[in-house]
Amino acid sequence: VQQTQVFDQAACHSVLQQYKLFNADVVVREDCTVDDFIDVIEGNRKYCPCIYVYNKIDMLDIPQIDELARRANTVPISVNSKLNLDGLLERLWEELALVRVYTKKPRLFPDFDDPIVITPQRGNKTSNVENAVTILHKQLLEEFKHALVWGRSVKSSPAICGLKHDLMDEDVIQIQKMTPAERARAAHGKKTGTTLPGTNIRDENKKKEAKKPLKS
Repeated sequence: VQQTQVFDQAACHSVLQQYKLFNADVVVREDCTVDDFIDVIEGNRKYCPCIYVYNKIDMLDIPQIDELARRANTVPISVNSKLNLDGLLERLWEELALVRVYTKKPRLFPDFDDPIVITPQRGNKTSNVENAVTILHKQLLEEFKHALVWGRSVKSSPAICGLKHDLMDEDVIQIQKMTPAERARAAHGKKTGTTLPGTNIRDENKKKEAKKPLKS
């Protein structure tokens, strides 16, 4: 990759000498700076995304506000005049990648006061049904049958979805659990009709009916 940030072979060699690395293969796959190369060697630095918020835009004229708004990662606002506060809130939700999922019990209205908040750092770092169920309680995964989903992530509401279905912000889910018989079937395979319902205990009173001869 062609380097335009004054990071050449001499700079690379100098940095390696300072860190006492005398035998190393260096592969550069992007246009980087010396600081970027040092960060890779250190291996303990992590850069977080940020948003630059400029206040008091009510004291500026339109061309100045337009110039600020066109900058990368920038949100101009005015707290005193309450300008663009909704835009700032929307931008924060977008950058944080927050997904609010509301839960619903059978025959009841959804609980819109206490949503499950899924972030890229929680659980399995995805916004699917499996992560939402895990955040609620890990034991629910053992009893999970399917989920009824209302919201923008499905074509028609409600829709029956599995664990890998990706949820969207403000979706509503209702978790359907397996019955005891279904849990036993999942654990031990298909029922043969010779065991007690919901268990793997053999019922001696049940006898297999003799197969009737085929009609000629």
